[in-house]
Amino acid sequence: MELNDLNIRAIKPELVDRYGHSIQGDYFQGIESAYQYCFDVLTHKRHSGQAEYNACQRFLNDLNRVDIKLDLDLVEFVLIVANSLRHPKGPIAGEPFYLLPFMVFILSQMFGWHYTNEARETLRGQRRFIKTFWAVARGNSKTVVGAVASIVNMLLNENGNPIGTCSAPVQKQSRISFEDISTMIQKASPSIRKRFDCLSNEIRVKGGGKIIPTSSESKNLDGFRIAGLALCDEIHAHPDSSIIDVLSTGMQSSKDPQLLMITTAGIDTQSYGREMFDYACSIAAGEIENDRFLSVVYAVDKADEANWRDESVWAKANPALGHAVGLEALRAACVEADRSESARANFLTKHLNVWVDFSEAGFIAAIDLIECRDHDLSIDDFKGEDCYIGLDLASVSDLSALTYLFPKNDKLYVFQRSYLPRSALTGLKEKDSARYYNAQKAGELILTESEVTDMEYIKSDIVRATKTYNVKGLACDAAAGGVRFSAEMMDEYGIEMISVKQGFGLSDSAIRFQTRIKERTLVYNDSIYEWACVNALVKIGTFDDLFVHRPMDSTKKIDPLISSLIALSMIDDGESNDIFVGFI
Repeated sequence: MELNDLNIRAIKPELVDRYGHSIQGDYFQGIESAYQYCFDVLTHKRHSGQAEYNACQRFLNDLNRVDIKLDLDLVEFVLIVANSLRHPKGPIAGEPFYLLPFMVFILSQMFGWHYTNEARETLRGQRRFIKTFWAVARGNSKTVVGAVASIVNMLLNENGNPIGTCSAPVQKQSRISFEDISTMIQKASPSIRKRFDCLSNEIRVKGGGKIIPTSSESKNLDGFRIAGLALCDEIHAHPDSSIIDVLSTGMQSSKDPQLLMITTAGIDTQSYGREMFDYACSIAAGEIENDRFLSVVYAVDKADEANWRDESVWAKANPALGHAVGLEALRAACVEADRSESARANFLTKHLNVWVDFSEAGFIAAIDLIECRDHDLSIDDFKGEDCYIGLDLASVSDLSALTYLFPKNDKLYVFQRSYLPRSALTGLKEKDSARYYNAQKAGELILTESEVTDMEYIKSDIVRATKTYNVKGLACDAAAGGVRFSAEMMDEYGIEMISVKQGFGLSDSAIRFQTRIKERTLVYNDSIYEWACVNALVKIGTFDDLFVHRPMDSTKKIDPLISSLIALSMIDDGESNDIFVGFI
């Protein structure tokens, strides 16, 4: 099939569906709607983001494969079921549920693709997609479409007594999804309604099976055999992968299992949700191969984030704009977003599906920091250059960080290395220990075999730096044994270090650092450093001075940031002019 074969409006301009909806409109109920949608995206008639474009290109490519086939009879069944349901809430509650083109695109792929006899023997006849990740801005009917998928799955399910689940980070959100399913069934046509009994805590399928809202605790899901659709909402708020992992394990022995993950973006760029978001985008782009994973992401592109007030980009994250999502409502939210950093973060995440890091007392906004990363930066290019070194030393067995600043050509490049005793990983959650192991692989972190902070390892790196670079200044925090460490460096190596007081003593460095980030005069390439920066909080003193500190959560470290502020305190902006900061 060629691209032009998808232009159904041109090929069959008079086509109407069983309800009288024309293919020329937005509510045609048929696979042709999905074809036309893809044509509009791929020819840029629809203003789409890159992830959406990639998903449509993947669909076109799939139509030309011989090892999979889109079962049009199944697609037709899915659409008939959806149209037999009714809107569960809002101003059109009780009205028939007609799918917009992007909804047809998602549901037809979830249920329609199957492996043919041209596929490897173990796949033949199986439904293709086991997992679906759908990210879209708020208000685009994702929970309701998820409810449709859950109902369709139960009607098609060939497993004995299948269990379908509604899961979320909090029980309340699980109930919302569950209640949407229940309401849609109760208002559905008699042919659908008679197949279910809707109770307060479960929806029973006559003949066997049920749909239930689940606990937000993954341990309470252990042992469930998930043979129905596992609907998992608000992935951005999941603290880790535990719920998804347990649901995935519970699906393994089922025929044609399905896991549907739906979400908007969130305010933690280091989270599991962001990890899955990036993974889904990579699959659609063909950067990662996973033929059993359907990726559909609606979000403004990276290049659009700085122009978030531009109405022309809003449709990228809102495929239901002009229908479920009102333009005037978005305009009002955009005006409100200028009120504060928190309002801006809310608009970007909820309405444009952009991931940001934000807290009320956040030191910097991750959306500004991430703009500054340069993946090609290397410390190997700075041998013999002027260098300032800052050290934030752990007291006993915590994270220590050594930062190298290089003023050059009116810019300032920053590289860091952190140190942590391997014993400190004991008892950490998997996601926290994985961060450190990944940093070790990237050369950003040294895991030492000592039980406490390995001072000798740090000393040897400082001595090596004095021989490799033209070190103009060395500074260490005055706390955590810093004064003793400085004395030992002088006694053992004749290297002088000055002590710098933390807290409000680093206010000037903190203010200059914030300025450089806002001006985009900072470039980094270090994940541990990025993590430390977005973890940092700030208090404002009586004289508008700043005190950078870490959160109450002791697993969120800021030491690499503090060491760079210590180093920055030795640099006079009057000498180095506009500072440009970069990292390993």
